[in-house]
Amino acid sequence: MPLPNFSNAFGLEIRDTEIRVAQIHRHGKKLSLSSYGFSQIPNGAMERGEILKSDQVKLAILNALKSPVGKNFSSQYVVCAIPEQHVFTTVITLPAKKSIEKDDVQAAALQQIPYPLEDIQLDWTLVDKDAKTNYILVGAAPKNIIAAYTQVLRSANLIPVALEPQSSSIARALLTSHDAQTPTMVLHFGQKLLTIFIVNKNVVYFSSSTPIFSGESIISLLSKKLDLNADKARKAAQLFGLQAKEGKGEVRRALLPEISALMEHIEQIKEYSSSHLPAPVHNISTMLVTGEMSSLPGLAEYLQEELRIPIQPGLPGERYQLEIPQKELTSLDLQSSATVLGLALHELA
Repeated sequence: MPLPNFSNAFGLEIRDTEIRVAQIHRHGKKLSLSSYGFSQIPNGAMERGEILKSDQVKLAILNALKSPVGKNFSSQYVVCAIPEQHVFTTVITLPAKKSIEKDDVQAAALQQIPYPLEDIQLDWTLVDKDAKTNYILVGAAPKNIIAAYTQVLRSANLIPVALEPQSSSIARALLTSHDAQTPTMVLHFGQKLLTIFIVNKNVVYFSSSTPIFSGESIISLLSKKLDLNADKARKAAQLFGLQAKEGKGEVRRALLPEISALMEHIEQIKEYSSSHLPAPVHNISTMLVTGEMSSLPGLAEYLQEELRIPIQPGLPGERYQLEIPQKELTSLDLQSSATVLGLALHELA
């Protein structure tokens, strides 16, 4: 019996409002996006990353696979993301010794993880050590969330190869193994949540999700302060952003309280990193910004000036020289597709 070819596994992202799917193939040393698709999820079928109506989510998955841009999807094997708000990641420390016992890891982890042990799936790996201490990265997700995602994938006749945190997928899409050797903070500006995480040597050491400066919060704030409907608020944000001299600076002034809250949140993460994470990730050398709102005019410049850290745009797949033959996939689509492209690279990167 032939072994399954997981290298053909495609990525599937389940959002509250839509499904995104992508498949990447390797041709020699080159990687090429061969298939890409999406479909809308009806209102009420998903809420905050939780599946409420599995039949409607299943149908949305099938619709996304049915009419792809590019070639038809050539595999039943799938890699899917667990939304970051349902994943808890932390680094625990144990005394250095010859072996690390499961019971010791669980006991230390449960002091920080806000779920009962019987309700979670717990994974861990040794990420660093010195003469006295083992640093162990622990990830936990509720069993009911994992079961619901697994069930809906199987109901669509798909075979899950892996379920992983969204931050791991984004990191893979933005950083090759060579790039990820120095501590990097990634800001993923999504439509509903901003996800911030720290990655070093291909390992996500910490992640945090917040509605601060998400697409929805920006549009809501501009609608309220500038008396605009949602469409005009979105256009104003995309045109003027945080630029002081554009649009009389009105958009920038309206967004200053939100960007100030973001800066405070980043500083809290940096303080946590310095006090709780291993020394190699204390000094963040660069920051990547990606996601739907990351191209907001003036945002990268503002962050760089305030944080005094080099800010770079994170374009998914760029560092792999990923070939994207489909003209339909624009730069904006790419910025919002980091998760699904990272999932599609799971068996190839």
